[in-house]
Amino acid sequence: MIRGKYFAVLVVLLLVITVAGLYYWIKQQQAEIQRVRQQRAEVIAAIDQRLRTRFPGIEFVEKELDSHCGRLVYSVEFRDRNSQHHKNYYAVPEGTPMGRAWLRDCLKIPMDDGS
Repeated sequence: MIRGKYFAVLVVLLLVITVAGLYYWIKQQQAEIQRVRQQRAEVIAAIDQRLRTRFPGIEFVEKELDSHCGRLVYSVEFRDRNSQHHKNYYAVPEGTPMGRAWLRDCLKIPMDDGS
């Protein structure tokens, strides 16, 4: 009878340890997700600020964060103060402009410069 009680206590103890470990792992994953989201938001804000500096008086038409060809890409459509339309693509989290060859090959975007 005593062995059965020890076994039950052991099972409950193992269950508590497992639940506590799972809870800790979930909290760590949530913290990592929040860190990555914050990093992406900072990169996007920096890109937007660079565009505002380069093109004063711009009007954003559309902004989108999407995955293309295994890369996270931030696409920005805007009009400058002369009403000229622009569409730029940036790699995230690097914040660097995507090369025209990459755009042509991956996104199948027609290039107006003959390439």
